[in-house]
Amino acid sequence: MTASLRTIAIGACLLPGMAWSADWSLETNVSQSLEFNSNASLSSPPPGQTTSSYTSLSGTAEQRTQSSELGISGDVHFTKYWGSGAGVLPQTHNLAGGLKAHYEYFDKPDSDFGRRAWFEAAYRQQQAAFALLDQFGSSTGATGTLNRLSFSGGFDRGLSAHDRLSASAETIRTTYSPGSAGTAFQDTRGSVTWSHRLSPLTVLKASSGGEWLNYDNASGTDIIIWRNQGGVETTLSPRLALRAGAGISYVRTLRGAGVAPHAVGFIGDVLLTYRPLKTLTTTLNASRMVGPSSLGSLFQTSLVGGSVTQQIDSASSISTAVNFRRFASTTATTDYASVSLSYNHRLTSAWTASVTYRYLHRFRSSGSTTIDPITGTPVATGLTSANSHSLMFTVTRHFVDFLGL
Repeated sequence: MTASLRTIAIGACLLPGMAWSADWSLETNVSQSLEFNSNASLSSPPPGQTTSSYTSLSGTAEQRTQSSELGISGDVHFTKYWGSGAGVLPQTHNLAGGLKAHYEYFDKPDSDFGRRAWFEAAYRQQQAAFALLDQFGSSTGATGTLNRLSFSGGFDRGLSAHDRLSASAETIRTTYSPGSAGTAFQDTRGSVTWSHRLSPLTVLKASSGGEWLNYDNASGTDIIIWRNQGGVETTLSPRLALRAGAGISYVRTLRGAGVAPHAVGFIGDVLLTYRPLKTLTTTLNASRMVGPSSLGSLFQTSLVGGSVTQQIDSASSISTAVNFRRFASTTATTDYASVSLSYNHRLTSAWTASVTYRYLHRFRSSGSTTIDPITGTPVATGLTSANSHSLMFTVTRHFVDFLGL
């Protein structure tokens, strides 16, 4: 990990357009959480309560001039588990972290013909089992450490007073330590988006993109995904806003064992935001997408949910959320439902605290197998249903420094 992080940092220093005499800002966050969970691994039957301690440290150093911006950020997260339920987790502790360098150039940002270009390099490392625990809310049989190295870039520019064009591309290399723990793969994607301002309150969008997944398995499997989508962003009233998009995805699999050679499906997303009062915000959202998980297994993910946030005063707020998710792979389908309630309070200008209760339920999975035939990694955590109750307390310290160099 150290060698890769050093390579990214050196590369960031060589980026063009730097004005090192400008001021730097340093933003840092330190967070400590304590969670009590009745079934952290979503096992059936429940193994008992798990107490978890989450310690997070993140920081971003940023330099900005009239035409460019450079940011270098990093984060480290350490989790420790205790209790009878910790025995069924992959291990009783988890360490994850990463480093990212971002460079951006912009010209006439307030003009209709403004331009922006950016480049980013990032490296991240985490345990494979905990990566899926974070993504699907349950533990699996995945082993080893995930190493993820990515490079991305893009541009955005105005074509007229009403039209803008943007494009982006990214390539991600995911490997395992040790190499025998999983199937390494390369994920390369790109997209082009056109936006047209129909009125001061309404913007139409159309996007087209592709993704190529190449796996280091015995067959040399390739998966190609094409996505075409159109959408609208509009303010229906001072209290009601809508963002919606819909389209088609086409998935083609080459040299893949046990999977369909091609598939066509619907993709889309909807977000409706309603503010009946200045202190009350409600949202309804739904989405459906196709893409790889952290371990490279292909999923169709569907989500339906909503939230309500009530601002109590200038320092306090309370919110609740309800979500239903479905993860469908080529071999298994698993549904999850969750309900959460949170109270947030700003103690001072730098300190915040929160307490969150969450109920999570996994429904009985369906399918012939829980192992992905391409990556050899788990795609479902079990065929039985399970649920958990958790209570989390969090304290966060946020501070910003300005450094004149």
